[in-house]
Amino acid sequence: MNVERRFSRWLAIGDANTPAGCALLEEQFRTLRKQIPILYAVLLINALSLSYAVQNSAPPALTLWFSGFLLFVVVVRMIHWLRHRHSTPAAHEVLKQLYKTRILAGLLSIGFGVWGLLIFEYADRGQQAFVTLFIYMSSVGCAYCLSSFPSAARLTLLFAAFPMALRLIVSGDGLLFGMGLNLALVSVLILRMLDAYYDCFVELVSSRTEVIVERERARNAEAVALAEKAKAKEIADTDALTKLRNRRAFLKALDRFIAEPRAQDLGFAVGMIDLDGFKPINDAFGHAVGDAILRQVAERLVEVAGTGSIVARLGGDEFAILLPSFSCAKAAKQKGEEFCCVLNVPFECGHASIRLSASCGLALFPEAGDDPERLLDRADTALYHVKRNGRGGVALFTYDMEAYLQRRLQMEQALCLPAVQETIDLVFQPIVDLRSSKLRSFEALARWTDDKLGPVSPTEFIPVAEQIGVIEQIAQRLFDKAVAQAGSWPKSVALSFNLSALQLCSPATPLKLIAIMSKHGFDPRRLEIEVTETALLVDFVTARQTIDRLRAAGVRVVLDDFGAGHSSIGYLREMAFDMIKIDGELIDPIVESAQSRALLKGVLDLCSAIGVPCTAEKVETGEHARLLTELGCECAQGFAFAIPMSGADALKLSCDLFSRESPRRIQGRLEPALRSGSVA
Repeated sequence: MNVERRFSRWLAIGDANTPAGCALLEEQFRTLRKQIPILYAVLLINALSLSYAVQNSAPPALTLWFSGFLLFVVVVRMIHWLRHRHSTPAAHEVLKQLYKTRILAGLLSIGFGVWGLLIFEYADRGQQAFVTLFIYMSSVGCAYCLSSFPSAARLTLLFAAFPMALRLIVSGDGLLFGMGLNLALVSVLILRMLDAYYDCFVELVSSRTEVIVERERARNAEAVALAEKAKAKEIADTDALTKLRNRRAFLKALDRFIAEPRAQDLGFAVGMIDLDGFKPINDAFGHAVGDAILRQVAERLVEVAGTGSIVARLGGDEFAILLPSFSCAKAAKQKGEEFCCVLNVPFECGHASIRLSASCGLALFPEAGDDPERLLDRADTALYHVKRNGRGGVALFTYDMEAYLQRRLQMEQALCLPAVQETIDLVFQPIVDLRSSKLRSFEALARWTDDKLGPVSPTEFIPVAEQIGVIEQIAQRLFDKAVAQAGSWPKSVALSFNLSALQLCSPATPLKLIAIMSKHGFDPRRLEIEVTETALLVDFVTARQTIDRLRAAGVRVVLDDFGAGHSSIGYLREMAFDMIKIDGELIDPIVESAQSRALLKGVLDLCSAIGVPCTAEKVETGEHARLLTELGCECAQGFAFAIPMSGADALKLSCDLFSRESPRRIQGRLEPALRSGSVA
């Protein structure tokens, strides 16, 4: 049965009835149209050389007429393939061509094989070596050129190389016998190599076909999506959810508007609007309700903006508006207040009535800038100014706000300097087990006090460091310092360290972290790496690979700021975490709001259902800690237990609690924190 199957495989040419078979045939033809002209060139050169070598020994019938006929066929076929070297016929046409090629390969192999054997009989001992070499090299060269079509390649060996080898074996001469046996064995090897090469060739074409099929499927899916979503504009310039322009389209429109003479004469305003409190509502009511609210927001903004204005969704719950002819600050602010007022009206989503507020930042052209990016940035600066001062209002960009931009520029310049990076230090905040009142770990927190800028919050300088590309070197130095400090703590106290988005999405991160821990002799099982939803969004595939490698080394991975965005639950399904850190926005209102307690209870029950313990962050009071304990939260962190402390104080606290005190005395030291607010 195996012999029959192998024989059938040797005779098989191809299949033009399946996509994979068609792809294989087309790839074979593409390869052959490059190789076969070389094949004929080899035959032409070798035939001419061999005829010349034996012209005095063999009769003219062999050296002229027989070889001339073979050379005529070779030249004709070479011209044929050269003329079709750029053509790509359909699969069924290729199949016909391959049948012809195999037949011609067999006939030419027989012709050259017979010609070589006949010339061999007339050649003397020295010329016989040349005859053998030319015939065998021609066979091997042809087999190589036809390697993508082994059904034909084998014929050149079977009808030319093997007969010549057999003639040498039966010659009765010891030297020729050895040569013939050697050539026969090499021919067998080449036959096996042809099979191996063809298997690889088929596998490569099959893989490429699968990729093409997948790509075509994706292209078809994208075409369907474009047909459904892009009616008046290209999908690249349209926000799929609200059907408004996106950031790219808004900037292009703004650029065109700036160039118009009318806009130059009358001026205009650019507004940035952000929804206040949208994320908690999105988390509480679900993604579908959040999307419905965003669509209603878009409709209200378009209605209030009026004819000639341009409304765009930049992303998330952030919108931009171009207001023509609003060159007066008072009129622009009044329009901004209209936007905020219309968004204060409750949103009806099914049976739920949801109330939101909005903040608006405005920038006037040309006072605030004369290019799209600068206008949008300064409107965003005004929006940030509103949010820093309590949200729910309107602010017009002024150059008093430019100080913020200057401060940011100073931060960028400072953070690029290695000497300044060295001034960024660490503090450590305890994480406490609520059930046993034991110290569980310390979270390492970055702190920076600059000579010119003064104290700079991590929420300010870390995003800047990420954007200018220096966060990895800063974080690596801080991690080295944190591990060195944690090495002196009791073995039961873990170190918690935050990874930035760039670190999480860098394949080299696990090796770097493990190398630092190895340098300090720090057990990876004592390390907890905190990652945020935002960091996962940058490159989810690479982030998951990084997390998997760290967990394989024994590192525990914590999902930080859970509840701060609407995608967190999806990540619980996509990957495994060892701990979940609940965002402080869910913790803060639980003392005053039964609804907030119920929401938090639901989150804790969700985590319990998947078997992942929780840590509550920003636990500010003893009442918060008591309620969290009652609700079943395992761990907590915040000013209710300790303020962030220096490395020396962290070492002292951990040694006091774990080296010299019993668990009962530890509990006695931590419980007063619920009343006094600190154990530091």
